[in-house]
Amino acid sequence: MPELLGPFFEGISEYWSKNHRAIVMGRLRPLLGRSVRFEVEDGESLVVRFGERGLDISRNGARGDACVRMSRADWLDVISGRVAIMSVVLAGRCPYPKDQRLPISKASVVLQTIVTMREAAR
Repeated sequence: MPELLGPFFEGISEYWSKNHRAIVMGRLRPLLGRSVRFEVEDGESLVVRFGERGLDISRNGARGDACVRMSRADWLDVISGRVAIMSVVLAGRCPYPKDQRLPISKASVVLQTIVTMREAAR
């Protein structure tokens, strides 16, 4: 199956670098400096660190401050902007430990914002 997360995060990395100040308002600042491991249930995974200068994307199996593991179908919905990660979480298809709630919820808002802003710019 073709890679899904890598191309998505590589595609938004430059956008993040140029626009993170507009995206990360006060309530989303806790995401800066944190890393989140994103996984597709078929085994694809990567870790993204949200920094002020850009996204650091790693495929080396590193652990993140939180982990988001979803089906390929749910990831396609998130990447398209149809739903946010937290919508999948609330639907019960993306369980997570309660101590990971903050970075997951912030990453959810940030990713949905980026997808929406990119679509609006097209």
